[in-house]
Amino acid sequence: MKIKPGFLLKQEGNRFFIISTQNPQKEPLAVNDMIALLFEQLSNGVDSKEQLLNAMLDRFDISVVLALSQIDLCMKEFRENGMLES
Repeated sequence: MKIKPGFLLKQEGNRFFIISTQNPQKEPLAVNDMIALLFEQLSNGVDSKEQLLNAMLDRFDISVVLALSQIDLCMKEFRENGMLES
């Protein structure tokens, strides 16, 4: 799992957006801080669900169940938006 080239995470205040640098006409995708963390991790070469889980648990005071749920939803959203390399 890795974020394809051409996508960037942008922060404006306490809001996060994923933007396409290859298709500037595409609407930025607003994401929460948990999804922003996962995007950063995947962009930096983290490639296992276990590593993503550990990053989530280190940063946020959440349960394993909630973290895994967020990871699954995030991966689905990234796939649907063509952001993940296979």
